[in-house]
Amino acid sequence: MILRLAFIVVLIGAFVEAGPSAVFAASVTVTVHKQVMAPTMELDPERATVQVGDTVTWVNLTGRAIKFNPDWEEAADLPPFIRPGGTVHFQFDRAGTYPYAVYTVSDRFEEDRAPVKVSGVVLVTPPASGP
Repeated sequence: MILRLAFIVVLIGAFVEAGPSAVFAASVTVTVHKQVMAPTMELDPERATVQVGDTVTWVNLTGRAIKFNPDWEEAADLPPFIRPGGTVHFQFDRAGTYPYAVYTVSDRFEEDRAPVKVSGVVLVTPPASGP
């Protein structure tokens, strides 16, 4: 029982250390949500850490089209918009920091509503060396 409790404490500590919006995994899905009771969006996670060769998938769950604006050269072939329920995938082949932004898209001009912007980053690390 004490061993199980110690394991849970270590596990919780690892999540707290990583922060609420950081993910470390082989391949990651970043979900773009519409926040309830607010005209804004959120990314889950805002910061993802992957290794060279891993793929990140962005999923649009906002219910409306969004503009995906990566800030790195290799993303030229990615579509600029993600339809509601749609996805975009990108495999990272070089280590580095890859910032991006996601904007709301409106089909009409609304003078009192500026586009909503959320920003995220993908941190790509070199592959883990073998034993």
